[in-house]
Order: sequence, then C-alpha cells, then structure tokens
Amino acid sequence: MLEAGETLRITVASDQLVVFGDGMESDRLTASWGQEITVRLGERPLRLVV
Repeated sequence: MLEAGETLRITVASDQLVVFGDGMESDRLTASWGQEITVRLGERPLRLVV
C-alpha cells in the first residue's frame, strides 16, 4: 500500500511485464527488460462507471 507522497519503482527483469493501472485490459502498458516503471498515487481517486 502506498501512502500520499510515496513512490514505487519497478525495474523490469523479464522479457515482458504487463501493467494494468485500473484493471482495463485495453489500456495496459507493456514493458520489457531494463525499463523502469514508477507508480504513485494520483491527485484524485479513480471512478469507474460501468
């Protein structure tokens, strides 16, 4: 769990890593070996409308 102001950095150490920010497959991010992903809280909460 991240608190406000905290950052999580992930360095990819595999051929492919798929990242979902909101669980929607259509807007996924695919990263590969050596790329770095930085995760932090947004300024406002996400609101999904179904």
